[in-house]
Amino acid sequence: MSNLELVKRVELPYNFEKAKEKFSETIKGFKGWSFPVPMWDFYKAVTSGGFELNNIKNMVVYFICNASYASQIVNIKPEISAVLPCTYVIFETNEDKTYLASININMLGEMFDETIKNIINKVSSIEDEIIDKMLE
Repeated sequence: MSNLELVKRVELPYNFEKAKEKFSETIKGFKGWSFPVPMWDFYKAVTSGGFELNNIKNMVVYFICNASYASQIVNIKPEISAVLPCTYVIFETNEDKTYLASININMLGEMFDETIKNIINKVSSIEDEIIDKMLE
């Protein structure tokens, strides 16, 4: 993963269903982190409207949040709530490869002052740990 890309993507070593289970378990293992809204079946939402996703067999979107970090950031700059909570996508290609993708929040942090950037860097470190757990 390059720190210069806006979206981070890693190939996971297991199938789509196992990836969803592992992601839920992984997030629950990080103190203070939760799912503020249910998982969104993006693939179903798009294809049920008659549209196609090229080379995508399954895709779900998760929204995760640490209320402590989120509140610190929003208390400084309320409009940042437009990019909250953290969004992760798990998708499966037609070649049966499964990926995890998310925004590179370190890059996002570069757009703000030092106080917000420091909070985002803490979140980024935790997100790196989440990705590492997902690769185990």
